[in-house]
Amino acid sequence: MADALPMKPEYEYQTVEETADPEKDIHSTAHHNGEDRTKLKHPPMAEALPMQPEYEIQEIPETAHQEKYIQCSADRNGEDYSKPKRPPRSERKRQRHAEMIQRQKEMRKRKKLERKERIREQGQDAGSEPSLSREEMRKRCEEGMKTGQIICIDCSLEQHMSDKEKGKLAMQVGRLYGSNRRVDNPAHIYLTGVNKGGQLYSELVKKNSGFENYLIEVEEKSHIELFPLERVVYLSPDSNNLLEDVDPGKIYVIGGLVDESVKKHITLSQAEGAAVTTARLPIVENMVRTEVDSPSQVLAVNQVFDILINYSHTKDWKNALAVGVPRRKGFIVENGS
Repeated sequence: MADALPMKPEYEYQTVEETADPEKDIHSTAHHNGEDRTKLKHPPMAEALPMQPEYEIQEIPETAHQEKYIQCSADRNGEDYSKPKRPPRSERKRQRHAEMIQRQKEMRKRKKLERKERIREQGQDAGSEPSLSREEMRKRCEEGMKTGQIICIDCSLEQHMSDKEKGKLAMQVGRLYGSNRRVDNPAHIYLTGVNKGGQLYSELVKKNSGFENYLIEVEEKSHIELFPLERVVYLSPDSNNLLEDVDPGKIYVIGGLVDESVKKHITLSQAEGAAVTTARLPIVENMVRTEVDSPSQVLAVNQVFDILINYSHTKDWKNALAVGVPRRKGFIVENGS
């Protein structure tokens, strides 16, 4: 067998020097099976273009109706960042909570101003003198404990109230004591049926600074044990009897009850169970309803006290009710009356 011939490359490249003409093709010749193949050499790669930034920043001039901002446009995923993103849900929730807290603060501030205005009007209507010193007020209260109208707060209804409601009743007692100090003829105030070991008494001491020094009578006995039944009048919004006048010889009892759930007939049942005369304030007879959906004649303890004190001085139910009945209850005194 003859010796194997050496294998020839499939292509033989011939180096050709570059000519002056850059457009001239460079040939490469290959001998294969007697064929002459000519291939074009790829032209040299053009210089790399500078990379374009992924984001194009464009400033938009500020106008009267448009704030100045940076508009970004991205090619990736076809997203457009020209509009501001919506805040996360948690942030929106925090913002709504902050707005609600602010509204509540404004509402409390408004109610506080309204309460101060009512107290000021009450003092003027009852003939009080705001410039009185503390000593003079105390002397008047001491005189009231001897000759003033007796008004009792029945504190034996503690079992019908929650802890929160007991705290509110304690604050109402503090308000009515403040009202009593400012009038010319203070009333003789009794807190009857007080359990000094109970939570209500603890709240009275806690909510009212100096409560132990208040010029009021704190009795564990009930009003029916302290006074003759024929002199006692228990005030209840559920009573069918109308209170036409405030008699200095009578003892008027206000149910010490804060009932946020509005349980009816509690004070009425308390009075009827002891065979005590009942009466209601003449709200419907002297006031007109507003557009409130559910008007209510249930008032706070200090509001009832203020009405009795004002009527004792003015002998005018419209004037006294206008001071004591808040507008939110759905009743107002008719204009011009």
